[in-house]
Amino acid sequence: MASNNESNRYLEILKWFVGTVVLGTAGIIINYQIQKTELEIKRLEADAGFLNVVTKNLENRGDTTELGYLEFIQTFITTHQIKVEVKARIRELETHINQTVTAEAKAASDKKVQNLMGALSSDQIEQFRQIEKEEKTTEGEQQSINELIQKESEVADQETPIHSNSISSISRAKELTTPLSVKTKKETYTRIGKPITRWCKKGYYVEFGNTLRLGINELTSGSIIFNLKDIEGDKRNNPQFIENNAEVELSEGEIYTLTYDSYRYEISLDYIGSAGKNPFTKAAYITVTTYKK
Repeated sequence: MASNNESNRYLEILKWFVGTVVLGTAGIIINYQIQKTELEIKRLEADAGFLNVVTKNLENRGDTTELGYLEFIQTFITTHQIKVEVKARIRELETHINQTVTAEAKAASDKKVQNLMGALSSDQIEQFRQIEKEEKTTEGEQQSINELIQKESEVADQETPIHSNSISSISRAKELTTPLSVKTKKETYTRIGKPITRWCKKGYYVEFGNTLRLGINELTSGSIIFNLKDIEGDKRNNPQFIENNAEVELSEGEIYTLTYDSYRYEISLDYIGSAGKNPFTKAAYITVTTYKK
């Protein structure tokens, strides 16, 4: 009987101990969750308040100042909800800035075409018309855009190129809105220099840095068909088509991404418009951002 009483006593002590431990642990967990939730709420309020203070007086959607602020403060944001909001706003601003600058560049080049038409003589117009016919019927090996620049300069040496300001404004916008690095599932690519904006016409090619040559096969009012060649190192004199990318179609505003060898290229067709000194032919304004892993 004594043995049973002692066993019962031990059992009661064990129950008390287990109950105390369980209740104590549960209390600790609940308290931790409460504190964690309170901390998350405080962080969320702090991040939201910080975001509101930084952006409250920035009314222009395309204001590069706001973009700079957002890119700066996203390194300090700790809550997921605000991070998502900031990233979405950054993407929205980047798109708006690029669209605004592109529209302004296109309008500026169109205005320069009108001015140029008024400045050209009848003989110059006839020569440019002849070049236009030659470009439309171009077949076979593409020439460097430098060949066309030289040809157009011989016709109108004193005239300012149509694209003179458009290229620089697009380049500045692209530099502002293009990330310094890109992460994929397997690799991290770091940007090499600044994004490069060039113009090119049908039947010609243009080079970006020391690695990529882009030639235009077809050019319409809103798109191009182009090819890509590798010119790195000793391949410049006899460049080879980049595998599976001998012909690519791209519309205005679109971005084509290519990973080749150790490089990653982001190729955007900014717009189709006038460039060079010939007001009768259209050109593609193209920006290439080069990354390397």
